Amino acid sequence: MAVKLRLKRIGRRKRPFYRIVAIDSRSRRDGAEIERLGWYDPLRTDVAVELQEERIIHWLKQGAQPSETVNNLLKEMGLKYKIHLMAEGKSEEQIASLLTEWQLRQEEIRSRQLEKKEARKKADAKAKETDATKSASVAAKIEEPAEAAAEETPADEPEVEVAVEETPAVEEAPSEEVVTEEPAEAAAEETPADEPEVEVAEETINESEKSEVQSDADDESADAEDSEEDSDEVTEESS
Repeated sequence: MAVKLRLKRIGRRKRPFYRIVAIDSRSRRDGAEIERLGWYDPLRTDVAVELQEERIIHWLKQGAQPSETVNNLLKEMGLKYKIHLMAEGKSEEQIASLLTEWQLRQEEIRSRQLEKKEARKKADAKAKETDATKSASVAAKIEEPAEAAAEETPADEPEVEVAVEETPAVEEAPSEEVVTEEPAEAAAEETPADEPEVEVAEETINESEKSEVQSDADDESADAEDSEEDSDEVTEESS
């Protein structure tokens, strides 16, 4: 039978609690264990692990294989280091002194790790702040031209309105046509006043023509009388 040291989950939902047990490797996770060797509470922060060191060492000497999680817990608690010292043949006093030194080193390492974590958090917070300030400055720079354009457009709108208002002045061509029609109407009204002058001129022309015709007629009558007188004289002479 292959014995394995692993965790057995108990506890309610979303509140895990584990037992460290020696169990047959062929049994299921929640099957019957051979022996209970401790417990592990992942939700606690102060003392989360309790181990029965003598029984764990006994099972390890018997060839039991710890799972990965149990092996990590044994390293954190210093049991693996203690087994190593016992294998080297150290006395109990030497093992105790070496374990205290090891615990102090582990505390220093943990404090350094905490400091590194805090430094990383601060660096991340500063990076986020700088990113936020940069994005805010970029947004402000982008908004400034937009606001300037928005402020300039109302000043330009009256000019556009004036231009639009001036367009009816261009469209007031009918008034100009009326003005242009007034001289035409005045000319049309004046033409009848000028017509009598044209008629008078025509009458004078007709009278002059008539006088010329009458003068021609008088000349012809005078010539006829002269011819008659001449013919009378000729007849008288002949007689």
